[in-house]
Amino acid sequence: MTKHGTALGVVALVLLLGGVWWVGSGRSASGVVVAWTPTCTGTELTDLPDLPPSVPGAEPLAGDLAIDLRPGTTCSIVLTITNTSRWSVDLTAVRAPFLGRWGGSEVQALPDPPRPALRPTASEEVDARFALDRELAPGTSTTARIDIGWREDGCNGAGVLTFDGWPSVEFRLLARDHEVDSAQRLVLLTHDGDHVAPAEAGC
Repeated sequence: MTKHGTALGVVALVLLLGGVWWVGSGRSASGVVVAWTPTCTGTELTDLPDLPPSVPGAEPLAGDLAIDLRPGTTCSIVLTITNTSRWSVDLTAVRAPFLGRWGGSEVQALPDPPRPALRPTASEEVDARFALDRELAPGTSTTARIDIGWREDGCNGAGVLTFDGWPSVEFRLLARDHEVDSAQRLVLLTHDGDHVAPAEAGC
């Protein structure tokens, strides 16, 4: 075999191994599963009734567990992260879409929650991000808590606010970065007239 042929063979082998690694990492990442349960104060959890189409956001949500969002509401969200893959994963962060400092909605990640809740990183972002530095062995689970609550200067009218695939967990597996969404969605029941006048004027 010529040097040129040998070089081509090496390149082909590297590409093949790289493809196997890429596909294997992606398949293994699907084995990381996220579920969560809420505990709230200052409000109640409710199963949504059949809502008329005139209610904003009322797609077929009947039966979904919703947080009735009111001034002073706080909720502790306990995440259970399970690794069903054959490989260890390095958990790096939890991401809560639209709950950051610039999220704009009536709900936010609480900036200074009591322990053991994770504290969101101090950034001017739409999404809230919580650092999570843990190794999760194959076949094991871990829990983490994030606290969310009422945002006085947020904007929303009466209706239903939903976040599909909420929240997501970022992790590293087989030298690749991945992100997996929860199979659940955050459902918020919202109301007109709950904000102070300056916040209403700014919406």
